[in-house]
Amino acid sequence: MQSRGFFGNTLSKNHIIPSISRKTTCLDNAVLESFFRTLKVCTVHQEQYQTFAELKSAVIVFMDYYNNKRIKEKLNCICPVGFQNDAI
Repeated sequence: MQSRGFFGNTLSKNHIIPSISRKTTCLDNAVLESFFRTLKVCTVHQEQYQTFAELKSAVIVFMDYYNNKRIKEKLNCICPVGFQNDAI
């Protein structure tokens, strides 16, 4: 049996399946790379946080905005959560 290492075991314990393709393509993680760039630009690059709790709070506020308040033209000008709820 092949050892997964620390990160592989952590992913497995949390029921997370890594996205790893055989062929290396830049599009594999493009959506997440874009999201994390937006997150950093809107939170980390705007301010210096004194504690981890401050950073965590800023990320939580941003996530609420990103999912529940941000209007997305591609989603018929409604927020992502609203679009998902309408689809159900």
